Amino acid sequence: MPRSARKARRRRVYKFSVPRKETIHDSGMTLSPAMGMITTLNLQPTSGGRAVINGDFVMTANEVQPVLRGCTKVASRSSRCTTTA
Repeated sequence: MPRSARKARRRRVYKFSVPRKETIHDSGMTLSPAMGMITTLNLQPTSGGRAVINGDFVMTANEVQPVLRGCTKVASRSSRCTTTA
């Protein structure tokens, strides 16, 4: 494989978008997925079978703590993982 092809393959970013099943309402307005009410994940393979993962989660208030606990659990297994709220 040419070097340029290997380099392009390494830079490939896989993007996933997942809309919520339910309709989101705020202050009497319906918020559509086009308005950003969607969870997105971006994955980029790196060397050694590892990956860099970045995402934005759309959650209700009662979902935040369980998701943060899950992220923290995963982060404890990785030497380079951070979570922000």
